[in-house]
Amino acid sequence: MPRMKKYLETNGPWSQLVLNNNIKLTPIENEESISLSQNITVTPFVVPHRDEYSETVGYKIQGPNKTALFIPDIDKWNKWDKSIVEEIKKVDYAFLDATFYSGKRNRQS
Repeated sequence: MPRMKKYLETNGPWSQLVLNNNIKLTPIENEESISLSQNITVTPFVVPHRDEYSETVGYKIQGPNKTALFIPDIDKWNKWDKSIVEEIKKVDYAFLDATFYSGKRNRQS
């Protein structure tokens, strides 16, 4: 994503990896699909998060027979302009990062 690309290019030690051609950055954009092969397409999409340094991105992965959704840590579901329930209904598999899930309802908005 644009902010992550800029961050990697301008902040060490990652900038050294870019400068020395140890890694190649390929720009991607929100909601623009990327073909990884003839049969696999990945679509990045921005999800709400603190985003101090870069965007936080989820991915929809489409194969020849199945689709998957990966959503990383999200700050608050009510900040997302999509319904997680509806997004899950559109795919065969959904992977949600619940690293900090406590099971307790957060009453703050």
